[in-house]
Amino acid sequence: MALQNWHQFLSFVFQKEELTELVRLVSPPERLGLIRARVFGSRQATGDVLVFLDSHVEANQRWLEPLLERVRRNQWEKGSFAVYSVTVVLFTLSRSRATGPAW
Repeated sequence: MALQNWHQFLSFVFQKEELTELVRLVSPPERLGLIRARVFGSRQATGDVLVFLDSHVEANQRWLEPLLERVRRNQWEKGSFAVYSVTVVLFTLSRSRATGPAW
């Protein structure tokens, strides 16, 4: 799907889910690559906290509150999430050994 079509699709979803007051969708005029796209987005951000999720990340319910609490206590602290793997056979979650503390 072309970049412009993705922008239109996401705009529709945000309107349908009534997220337009919480989320502002910005798109660069051309493809920039991951890091430059994040820099582009961060320069346009107006909030107090900026969170980037990669395309392979699936956020569960209430995932943001613990992260925001850590930021509230120490604004310079970097946050990271516990990474879980889905087992192929049973489709159960298991915590990866390579991640930091889950909070």
